[in-house]
Amino acid sequence: MKSSAAEAIRLFQSGRAAEAESAARRLVAASPRDAQALHLLGCIRAQAGARDEALGFLDRALAIDPRNGAFLINRGRVLLEAGRAGESARDLQLALQVMPASKAAQAQLGIVHNMLGVALQREGRADEAIAQLNQALAISPGLTGALVNWGNALETGGDLEGARAKYREAIQREPAMPQAWLNAASVDVDLGRNAQAREAYERVLAIDPGSADARYGLGLLDLREQRFGEGWDGYERRFDTHPPQSTRRGPALPALEARDLDTGKRVAVWSEMGVGDQVLYSTLLPQLRERAAHVVAEVDPRLLAAYRRSLPAIEFVARGDAIPPGSCDRQVGVGSLAQLMRRDSASFARQPRALLLPDPARVQAIRAQLGDGPHVAVSWRSLQAAVRASRAARKSIALAQFAAMAAGAGARLVDIQYGDVEAERAAFEREHPGVLVRIAGLDAFNDLEGVMAVISACGAVVTASNVTAHLAGALGVTATVVFRGPVSPFHYWDAVAGARSLWYPSLTVAANPAPIPSARFDR
Repeated sequence: MKSSAAEAIRLFQSGRAAEAESAARRLVAASPRDAQALHLLGCIRAQAGARDEALGFLDRALAIDPRNGAFLINRGRVLLEAGRAGESARDLQLALQVMPASKAAQAQLGIVHNMLGVALQREGRADEAIAQLNQALAISPGLTGALVNWGNALETGGDLEGARAKYREAIQREPAMPQAWLNAASVDVDLGRNAQAREAYERVLAIDPGSADARYGLGLLDLREQRFGEGWDGYERRFDTHPPQSTRRGPALPALEARDLDTGKRVAVWSEMGVGDQVLYSTLLPQLRERAAHVVAEVDPRLLAAYRRSLPAIEFVARGDAIPPGSCDRQVGVGSLAQLMRRDSASFARQPRALLLPDPARVQAIRAQLGDGPHVAVSWRSLQAAVRASRAARKSIALAQFAAMAAGAGARLVDIQYGDVEAERAAFEREHPGVLVRIAGLDAFNDLEGVMAVISACGAVVTASNVTAHLAGALGVTATVVFRGPVSPFHYWDAVAGARSLWYPSLTVAANPAPIPSARFDR
């Protein structure tokens, strides 16, 4: 290595990143194929959070020296941080092939196996991830973080008890490790052990009183237990968690506060989270409009026409379109409306029986296509990224379970499931020919207007915990949301009076039903 490159590296390692970057840039300007200087620039820019720029430098370094273990490891690290786990895994696997098997390299080998385990887990390849994490601990027994990552892999594979055991093993080794406590708390929630989860979050706060993750987790527990005032206060920390559960993205205006209500303010409501949560919290828009001079609200473009048709007193724009300049003087994320207007159970009496109106022409056309009933609209899967496969499974119901319900109701099932589920459809048709029907040309992912028309045409819905449940509830159609196990996947399904949803008056919640409850019909 050139002495000038070595000096730049020493500057970086001593915390003088700006000087190191200047030195490295001079080296590259003088010698564009200086792979060590390019690699150093990649590391410096990665540390600064400029991942795209960092990858550019690391790509150039690897183009010159493609089997350099250090280059591959650092590129793998940046790719992992950027959410490109599959590419990261390929780099890290190659790094392991080219790294020397010397004693000096042992500690680094353990770290690489650990990182590779994380990358594989995020790809949903739980068994492969566990094999790598096992190797990491065999090489570096003190690498407690690998135990936490092992727990994550077990959780991805659906073994919640095994995951909890690994997190607790990590805690025994390092009682002051916040991430182990946080992960243990999350699994306790999924197992229905709220008291243990609360204790774990309190342990995190004893270690780090400012932990947004712990405050947010406690907020979700409070919401599950219908302590809404405390819950929404904790829920506001969703922007500060690692990684953020939601992103602040509203216009540059003061935030809406409780004292602003009923004072003639014009409010911009910006969307956040997935479509289901957007629909859930948008049920508060009519009450906000009663208390504000004007409301401009962002919605998913697929639902723009429905909101404009249903709530003409509110100005709606598609998410991604600019809220008209000067139209508002306060802003709020849609998920923060509940903190202002749903601070106790009694306040849910203000929930609208129905929020959205379907397109009447489409409803009529679909009824004509279906013919005489009864018909039940069904959706049975929550489709998630591979790393969330275990949660998706707990939110989903096997399509085969709907057969008995259809027979009991003397109904045909109308398929409004989105995503690639063709194998399930084909298997169901073989066993129950003609029971499951589809609306010709309906794209259940992109055509949400069509989905709402089907829901309204059927007048009855049974669905897993996905966007269909929210659309049915927002339409005021009689619906049942079902999920596996005794614990609901989200806090809002725990907001019930009896089995009736506080958020959606037409919707009931059924945990682990066997058999699936018979449909009730509005028509």
